[in-house]
Amino acid sequence: METKPPQDLSMVGSDIPTGAQSIDDLRAQKETEQFAHDSDRLEETKHVIHRCVKAFVVLIAFAFGALFIVRVVHLMIPARFTWLSPDQIRDVDHILLSGAGGGFLTSYIKRAVSGKDTPSDSGS
Repeated sequence: METKPPQDLSMVGSDIPTGAQSIDDLRAQKETEQFAHDSDRLEETKHVIHRCVKAFVVLIAFAFGALFIVRVVHLMIPARFTWLSPDQIRDVDHILLSGAGGGFLTSYIKRAVSGKDTPSDSGS
């Protein structure tokens, strides 16, 4: 069995100028630059969703607050100035005393105060 002498491979690629890139390298570099901002877009989307949820919770809280104020005012003023019928008062009481709305707001406020499960929001 005859063995071949080791080849000198140090000269392979020496004819390529320094700094030259192939078309595939340039394409790969372009793709890397394009997809490098995907995580930024994902974070921005998370922040937008978070701000929308916060706006919805604030809107619901204001609605509950307005209902509460209307109910308290309705209890305090004389009967001749009231504008809600007994059925409407019952509906307002049902909305204010239902556990779903109050439970949702309470759990969200507790999470927001403790800082858990909410992304940092530097925009608002």
